[in-house]
Amino acid sequence: MTRFLTNLLLVAIIGLAACSIQDPSSPESTSTPTPHPDQAALDIDTKAFGEPSGHHLHADQEALGRQTFQNAYKLERAVWRFADDNNGEVFHFLGDTNLAGKTVFDYLPGKQRLVNPFTGVRSEPRDGFAGSRGQVSYAEILDLQGYLVGFTITAQGVYYPNQYLQLDRYLAER
Repeated sequence: MTRFLTNLLLVAIIGLAACSIQDPSSPESTSTPTPHPDQAALDIDTKAFGEPSGHHLHADQEALGRQTFQNAYKLERAVWRFADDNNGEVFHFLGDTNLAGKTVFDYLPGKQRLVNPFTGVRSEPRDGFAGSRGQVSYAEILDLQGYLVGFTITAQGVYYPNQYLQLDRYLAER
């Protein structure tokens, strides 16, 4: 058994010595690395927005998009809690107060705006529709007579592949 281990150790040392002789980082090495045969497929082009146009999207960008969608669901819960304290009525704009004198921001975690995961700034939600990465927005849904019948929450993740979430919620008829 000892002889076997000695021979194995000797083979490992010879293998390491052979590798160190052909060190590509040594100055006398004249070989150049060969490119990957599918290098063109591995390269990522960028669009005007700076997002990858290939199918190799960086995983943490997608994760930031998922955090944006979580913010949209947090806003939805805040809207329903606002409505519970307001006889079932939702608001037209984010700054509107309910019967308890609170805005939707009072129902968000920490009673403050949500963090845009792409910028790190507490800037969400906003009125209107989401159009930039990390934005979460609220808009009212009106019927043809101008009565508030629901709301929509939109959230924009990354641009490519397009991560966009739209939650349309309609209120019960009275």
